[in-house]
Amino acid sequence: MYFYCEKCKKKYPISTLSYRCRCGGLFRLFKKTTEEMVHTVSIGEIKTPLVRAKIDRMEVFLKMEQLQPTGSFKGRGAYTLINQLKNVGIKSIVEDSSGNAATAIAAYAAAAGIECSVYLPTGTAAARINQISAYGAKIKEVEGSRDKAGEAAGRRRQIRIMHLMCITRCFLRERNH
Repeated sequence: MYFYCEKCKKKYPISTLSYRCRCGGLFRLFKKTTEEMVHTVSIGEIKTPLVRAKIDRMEVFLKMEQLQPTGSFKGRGAYTLINQLKNVGIKSIVEDSSGNAATAIAAYAAAAGIECSVYLPTGTAAARINQISAYGAKIKEVEGSRDKAGEAAGRRRQIRIMHLMCITRCFLRERNH
């Protein structure tokens, strides 16, 4: 399993700390169908049910992701992301978020034994801050907007989760509930 650049096709090891190629292209994952994904971190995720509903005379199916341990669909990405980070030996991460992503990432990082710092904009709801810190994440409140929190997180010398979301997108294709 490895990453390759979508532009120039250069190969990168799965453990790279980069999220894009030197040429500017984003990474894509190459994985043989025989390669298994490693998932050793779990906090009790389930196969969530689909509920049939009618909206404006149209039948739809609603996926009940609020039943996941962290209460939102963001847990799916966090599950996959944190498992892969643990698999490649990452010990510390930085996340910038003001909501469900930070909660899910903090929860799975705690379960994986990965140190987690979360940068939040001032004004983030106290209940959200309490939930994130309950998982042991270090909270860093940043004066200003969500973008300012992202900039502050980017200045840290650790892996920034946003940069690794390309990994999550690739790995989520491999995990089907």
